[in-house]
Amino acid sequence: MNADRAQGLVASESLLRETLDYLMRLPVNPMTAQLARKIRTHLEDPAQAREVRDAALVINAAEQNRDLRSGVAWYTAAGLPALEVVVGAGCSVATISSPAARLYGGASAGKQFSKKLIDSLIAGQRVALGPHEPATAPTIRP
Repeated sequence: MNADRAQGLVASESLLRETLDYLMRLPVNPMTAQLARKIRTHLEDPAQAREVRDAALVINAAEQNRDLRSGVAWYTAAGLPALEVVVGAGCSVATISSPAARLYGGASAGKQFSKKLIDSLIAGQRVALGPHEPATAPTIRP
């Protein structure tokens, strides 16, 4: 889920809660009561609550990453960032990491991969920076 979709989901949830509150203040009417029950059931659904919690986490992460710039030097064959650089706006510190090596167990990621990673650092690796989008791990199949 991206931040825009998450914000839309949270806004829809808020609108439904506002609508329910309004319906509950109207004079009792079978149609109004039925619609209010339907909205309440939807809002109380555990799957819906989980979606809204997940959306809030996505929004929070997007806010934290808003001022970050990042770039990836190269990717593994599996599509993971092999060498990633993240810099905060106005900061004098960069974080250099290897999400691929972290996912696959650090030094046990393989001698060939480790050698390529070290060689690229020794040689000096240029990395173009853009808006930070945290890497997500691909689904690993047994």
